[in-house]
Amino acid sequence: MDHHQVLDRSWEECSLTTGRIPPQNLEVLRHLKEVAGEQRWIFVLSYVHSGGRLESVVEQWNRAGAQDLLSGIIFTRDPLDKVADIQTFLDSLGDRRGDREIAVLVDDKVEIIEHLRETFDPGEVKGVHIKLKRKRQSENCDEYLQAKFFADHSVQTCLERFPRP
Repeated sequence: MDHHQVLDRSWEECSLTTGRIPPQNLEVLRHLKEVAGEQRWIFVLSYVHSGGRLESVVEQWNRAGAQDLLSGIIFTRDPLDKVADIQTFLDSLGDRRGDREIAVLVDDKVEIIEHLRETFDPGEVKGVHIKLKRKRQSENCDEYLQAKFFADHSVQTCLERFPRP
């Protein structure tokens, strides 16, 4: 899941003004952890353009005290590296992958969602596009969910169904 414009905002607040991750988003993560326990890895996969932005994101997660909800936080310096990071993760699973859905990426950048669609079979990796008004909508990605906020019920339902061993 992306941090900026996905986990750092909700219909009520944004971490840029409050300095915290919205409680609604933490509740979704908490619920996912309760539903799946240790059978699901939850990573924040975030592009950061500067050291200051990196410090800000780390500080928000430390302040949230939500480390137990995440398997880890991975930072990239190039937004499109997110798709390569997913491929590396899938490759590391080897034979444990089987033939089931194995990853979902939740992101606001349509270019990343489209790159995900071009790189992976939709039966293996899903995308959830958090659509911001000022950004364009994805094309040819009809099988991917679009929502306004991470805590929208449709996103939570999609993530709850997603991969079970």
